[in-house]
Amino acid sequence: MTMDAPHDVLHDIPPENAYKTVPPERFIRERLRFASIAEAAHTDRSRPLSYRELERLAWKVLRENAPIPAANFTSMVNRRHGAHPPYSQDLPLATTWDAYHGWTMVMLASAFWRTTIATVPYARRVLLLPHCLRDPAKCPAKFSPRELLCQECGACDLARLRQSAKERGYQVLIAEGSPAVIDLILHGEADALLGVACLDSLEKAFDRVLVAGIPCAAVPLHEATCAHTQTDLDWVQEMLEIPYLPTAPKVTHFLPAIQQSSKLFHTELLDQMLPRHRSAAHPSATTTSATQTNQASNTTATDVEATDPFDRTEQIAIDFLKEGGKHFRPFITLAAYLAARREVTAASRDVREIVRKNRSGGESSEESEIPTMVSATALAVEVFHKASLIHDDIEDADLFRYGRPALHQRYGVPAAINLGDYLIGLGYRLITRQIETVARTPGEQARYLAITAVPGILAEAHIRLAEGQGAEIFYREELPSDLSVTQTLRMYALKTSPAFEAALLAGFRLGFSTSATADVQRFEALRPSLAQFAQAIGVAFQIRNDLDDWKPQQMNKRRAGSDIRGQRPTLLLAMAHERLGENDRQSLDQWLHQTSQNDSSHLVQIRQIYEKANVFELAESLVARYRLRAQQIAAHATFTEPLRSLLLYLTDLLL
Repeated sequence: MTMDAPHDVLHDIPPENAYKTVPPERFIRERLRFASIAEAAHTDRSRPLSYRELERLAWKVLRENAPIPAANFTSMVNRRHGAHPPYSQDLPLATTWDAYHGWTMVMLASAFWRTTIATVPYARRVLLLPHCLRDPAKCPAKFSPRELLCQECGACDLARLRQSAKERGYQVLIAEGSPAVIDLILHGEADALLGVACLDSLEKAFDRVLVAGIPCAAVPLHEATCAHTQTDLDWVQEMLEIPYLPTAPKVTHFLPAIQQSSKLFHTELLDQMLPRHRSAAHPSATTTSATQTNQASNTTATDVEATDPFDRTEQIAIDFLKEGGKHFRPFITLAAYLAARREVTAASRDVREIVRKNRSGGESSEESEIPTMVSATALAVEVFHKASLIHDDIEDADLFRYGRPALHQRYGVPAAINLGDYLIGLGYRLITRQIETVARTPGEQARYLAITAVPGILAEAHIRLAEGQGAEIFYREELPSDLSVTQTLRMYALKTSPAFEAALLAGFRLGFSTSATADVQRFEALRPSLAQFAQAIGVAFQIRNDLDDWKPQQMNKRRAGSDIRGQRPTLLLAMAHERLGENDRQSLDQWLHQTSQNDSSHLVQIRQIYEKANVFELAESLVARYRLRAQQIAAHATFTEPLRSLLLYLTDLLL
């Protein structure tokens, strides 16, 4: 199956009403579950399924399996299980099965990941159970901040499931939602997620779980009543009993890179890569730096003022690295490295060895290990990004970053500018130290050539980003309405795409570091296509950001319409000016000039004008076009399967 495979138009975008009903009859659930297992059996496993692919496959399963008589299904179940269930009624018509779309997605995802889960030892699997399986009136269990502490009193099914999982070595959490479990996986403490939850909770978790490429399986609850719920307990037990088969075929996924990109910002690893020079050496510095940095998210201006002025810049900068962010860019560098290593390893083996690896699902340590040189480069990519955010917040007069006051709001504009400059120096120091380390190692010419190419890649991205940001500043200071759609897209290609391109290029260059001549040639052959891919992704990513600006984002304390408040030129504004008549353009300009950072009263009128110009729909269609362009570039013969899988995965991740 390919990303742009033809499919029924009904498989693409479902109507607004949600398809989140659990089939009430067991025989319907059985039918769709078996069909999902069959569909997943011949689905491409070269990379994780995207959410969109999963949606389309679920529609396919429903359309192909809904309108069959129960008698036919009975014989199928009998053949599969040797059982004789009393199924006599006919199945409902296909049109009534649309409501089971979300439930079918869960079945498909569980079937898709089953063989990969089998390669994960029991001790590296996490079982998430919901406390709504218990009777709250009878349950003696107490809550901790993270989970329900089951007393195993036997009054509900939780104790039996928990005990069954614990006997096999599972990590078990009884908690609502998946954040705690996903954090375990992202922090490298587990490699697979098995869960029982209501269908709505599972669907909300899908975006994060699927995009992260986390091997997962789930059994939905029958109802979402939050108490006295039921589920198919035999399916849960069967899920727990997935055997450990280390040589089973598995999906090629990027969880190692995701886990490593998360670990980079843990206190222990971050302090190792960025040892504190000022605060560690100064006699007035706190000796428990690890404890201090673990509490970075709670650091206040008052706390910082208590430190020596010579230490403050370093302390604030390191703490800011830990404050938040999705860490897309360091992940891209790490994943690009692993993809390049997989290509190099595959190319160096004979056909027999490649076939053996594909059958076993095994992966050599050379393919999965991430050297310090690569981790440091990935960290540097994020350090540069954080520096640009500090400066952007000042230039855009943004009030918040990661749900907290922006640094210039906390410490003043001069200090914030200096902090951004400090991080830039810190990023280059990370790279140069790796160059020095490799230079001292005998016989490392290829690795030396690879790491010495990284500063040039990052510097080029830095220059282009500043050109794009500068264009935005100058247009904002003059007249944002003078910016055309073409000019806006060019500006986006400069201000957003270079960071993604640099992350990709740095990872690939470090991955191709076995044979000096051959690897340089391979990297240079890939470079133009990678630049085109990064441009498509970067522009679409920025357009998506423009669209998201009109949605409330309370978690980050962002208010809808922040671009309008800040008088920033955007694609939506450029589209509106090109499509509106003279009177509407004048009206839009009047509302824009009357809007300020502290005034939202005119956003309703501006939104109405935008809707009249149909800019939201047009922008969405443009994102789709750039997405398709990225997919087409990834499908080009230039890229082998490991690299192609990564680029398609990044398209799903970022867009």
